[in-house]
Order: sequence, then structure tokens, then C-alpha cells
Amino acid sequence: DLADWPDTEVLIPAVLADLPVDGLTEDVAVPADPNGTYSWLPFLRVTCHGGTDDTHTDSPRFDVDAFAATRQAAIQLAGLARQRLLNCPIVTAHGILDHVTTDTRPFEVPYGDTTRVRRYTAAYGGHTRRQ
Repeated sequence: DLADWPDTEVLIPAVLADLPVDGLTEDVAVPADPNGTYSWLPFLRVTCHGGTDDTHTDSPRFDVDAFAATRQAAIQLAGLARQRLLNCPIVTAHGILDHVTTDTRPFEVPYGDTTRVRRYTAAYGGHTRRQ
């Protein structure tokens, strides 16, 4: 019996956790913001949406959404995330990210209050292993 594959929605935020962006947080859901302060910016959201395996390697498909207060900051954050993901292999306590390909490069997607929040999203395919 082998352990389950690394959880993509835990592994990828761990890979992106030390990007050089002040106040950056990562998670699988946008934080609640009942007062509309957007104090959670900048933020990276990682969501997994399928994939395959070959019994040795898991091949998840996932999106990374970069949220920031300005268009330029969101573009920069999305670019930093993309470059980090492409710089494999990366070993974390949550598993190993061996290889990543960009399926869809970062592009802007409107998000609610477009005067205060900008979002860039990108789709990736990866190869992960257990440690």
C-alpha cells in the first residue's frame, strides 16, 4: 500500500509561499471580507481540477489566481507565481513538484469590485510525487 498522492491544493501553495511579495497569503478560497476592506490582498488562490497518474507520478491540472489591488501588481504576482512553478523540481514537506507546464498563461478575469481588486488567472499541468 502506498500513501496517497500529494494534495495539489496544499503542495502548490507551499511551493508559492515564499514569493518576494509583502503580505502575500495563499489558500484554496478567497477570504471572507464582509466589510469590503480587501485587507487579504495580495492573495494567491490554487484550485485543482482533475488530472491523471501513471502509478508513479500524479499529473494534476490546476489554476492559480493572483489577486492584487492594481493591475500591475496582479500581473507581477501572476508572473512571479508562474516563474516559480516552472523552476522545478521543488521539494516541500507536502511532496515533490517535478515538472510544470503552462496550459494558459496569466490573463485578466474581472473580479467583483474591479476598481479595488484585480485578478489574473493561469492554468497549469504538473507532475508530483510522494516524498
